[in-house]
Amino acid sequence: MKAPALILLCLYFPGLPVRAQTRPSENYKIIKAAIKNKHNIIARYDNRARVLTPHIIGIGPRGAENALFYQFSGESNSIGGKVAPGSPVNWRCLHLHKLEILAIIPGEQHAVSEETGKPQYCVKEIHMDSGLYI
Repeated sequence: MKAPALILLCLYFPGLPVRAQTRPSENYKIIKAAIKNKHNIIARYDNRARVLTPHIIGIGPRGAENALFYQFSGESNSIGGKVAPGSPVNWRCLHLHKLEILAIIPGEQHAVSEETGKPQYCVKEIHMDSGLYI
């Protein structure tokens, strides 16, 4: 299907899952490698600097590349400023097309045990999992 037809389908059927991309984006490849190698990332998302541990990557409910992260440093729009390390509210479902990766950093993977094991709705089609969430 050509792009203009796909855009028209999205406009007329807003709930329709869209998988416009056939191969993984550069961000997808970097995040997948970070999960595999147990690395963290420094990134910018929604104009906020964030330090994140990626846990799950794949395709979200609407067909976009998504990843579930635990944010352990930096800022967040959802909590109105600086994150509190160790808080269970620091889980982030991020759309990879909006993520600007600044650096990959080795180090301890972060997660909060109170939240792990709960259903996540960020990634419908899981391609890789750190093993620390599910």
